[in-house]
Amino acid sequence: MSQCKLCGCDAVLMDSHLLPAFAARWIKETSPTPYLRDAVTPNLRKQDTRTAKLLCQGCETRFSQDEGNFAKTIFSPYVTKELDEKGCGRGNIRAFQYDEWLLRFALSLQWRTILTRPNAVYGETSFVVIEETWRQFLLGQRRDSGVWETHMIFLSSLAGAVIPAGLKLGCRVNSYLLGTVDATTISSQDNQKAGIYSKIGPIAFFTPLRPLVLKGNSDSKLHMRGTIKVGQKLRNEWLGQFIFVTRPNEVYRTVSEKQQIRMAKDFLANPERTRETMSFHALEVDFKLERENNT
Repeated sequence: MSQCKLCGCDAVLMDSHLLPAFAARWIKETSPTPYLRDAVTPNLRKQDTRTAKLLCQGCETRFSQDEGNFAKTIFSPYVTKELDEKGCGRGNIRAFQYDEWLLRFALSLQWRTILTRPNAVYGETSFVVIEETWRQFLLGQRRDSGVWETHMIFLSSLAGAVIPAGLKLGCRVNSYLLGTVDATTISSQDNQKAGIYSKIGPIAFFTPLRPLVLKGNSDSKLHMRGTIKVGQKLRNEWLGQFIFVTRPNEVYRTVSEKQQIRMAKDFLANPERTRETMSFHALEVDFKLERENNT
């Protein structure tokens, strides 16, 4: 018996997914292998996302209801109807309508991220204040989620994208955008900017903590209910640098030679299936971008 991190009751705690299992299933379905590599531990092949004993059965069920709404209403339509087999946007879906469950789902991801990184930098506000505010919101004990805004960002293949002159994209950036799960806290070198970041396949969430506003990205901000555009533009230079350059480099430049050989063998084990997967097409784009970066 331990204390549930959400409701505080003494109970047998479940192995709670830090990032939802449905995202891992989709990534494996669009890959030539039944394995998953997350951005936190890229040298480990897994068949599921990371878990931690955080929640009792009742709170696990509470979270699963919002996850189900997100998977059915946004994630599944986005990856099956909006993205084609290469991960490129089709223009079929202009926007999604949502209710309070979307903000709860997003903050449940961010809340789990800070619980597993209690020593990280969280702006001017202490970890305790953020965690307690979101805990009350997730339990329905308060109607607002505090002073922190959260953004949902739709990602897609960079095939055909116009890359700004002089921008050196990160290593395997396209593979990172489409085929990874991620959860971390980030801060700038001068500590003037900080935030909480999570990513499930081609959809990312970001909560700015310092400053409290993500300048230039009003169309990705989540409210209690509303409509969110799919065709967004990531105008915030710092966050764009993290998603397209810094984080892919952190992930793929730490993959060992042994694991790179293993990945190559996985791709060659079933070449016909491999050529049909989104992972293969993402890698093709990465090779093209890297050639352009080096010319």
